[in-house]
Amino acid sequence: MKITMKHLVWSVAIALLFISTTAFSHETGRYSRIGLTNQYWDNKNGEAVDPCGHSVKPSDCTNCHVTSTQSPTNAGVTPEKGKSDILPRAILQVKKPDLIIGGIAGPSYAKPGGAVKDIKVTVKNIGTAVAAGGFRIDIVLSTDTVAPVKPGTVSPTFVEDTLLGGGGSVITIIGDLAPGASRTTILSLNEGAIPKDTKLGMYYLCATADVMKTIAESNETNNTKCYRISIK
Repeated sequence: MKITMKHLVWSVAIALLFISTTAFSHETGRYSRIGLTNQYWDNKNGEAVDPCGHSVKPSDCTNCHVTSTQSPTNAGVTPEKGKSDILPRAILQVKKPDLIIGGIAGPSYAKPGGAVKDIKVTVKNIGTAVAAGGFRIDIVLSTDTVAPVKPGTVSPTFVEDTLLGGGGSVITIIGDLAPGASRTTILSLNEGAIPKDTKLGMYYLCATADVMKTIAESNETNNTKCYRISIK
C-alpha cells in the first residue's frame, strides 16, 4: 500500500491524541494509557487514581486534594458498564496553611518614651491545612508598611522595624490553627515602649505573622498588616 504524506500526517495526529489521553474501562476497572506525567484522574468517588486505576497516596503528600481542570459537571464521572469514555484530567495539589493578620488596632498616638496600650491583633489561617505547632507574631514601629524581611530589632534607640518595649511586642501563638480559624490577642506595653529618641511624626505599627518562618505556607508574602500611629 502506498503511504502518502496525508496518511502520515493523519497517523501522527491520531497517535499523539491517543498518547495524550486515556480511557477507562468499567469492565476491567483500569485505564488504558496516559501520556502526561504528574497527571491523575478522578474516579467516581472523587479520589485521585493512576493510569491503572489504583488510588494515589504519595508517602510525601499527607495533605492532598484533587482539582479538576475541566467543568465540575463532568468531573469524576465513571462510564457505564461496557463503555469506554475519556475522564477529565485532574491535578494532585498539596494543601498548605496561609497565615494573615486579619486585623491590628490600637491607640492613634503615643509619645517618645511612652506606653502603648491595648494593641489588638488578630491572626487568621486562610489556607487549606492546619498551621501546626505554633508561631510568632512581631509588632514593630516602622516608617512604612513594607513587610520586614527578618524578625524585629531589639534596640533602646529607634531603628526601622523596632520591637516595642525592648522586645516585649512579641506574641507567641501556641498550638495549632485550623483552616478558617483565627486567634485574637490584646497586648499592652508600659512606659518606655516607644524609644525615647523617636522623632515626632507619623509612623506605623505593623504586625507580622510567622516571622521565624516556622510554618510552610502557600503564600509567604501576605503576613503583614499595619495601622498609622502618631508620635507626638
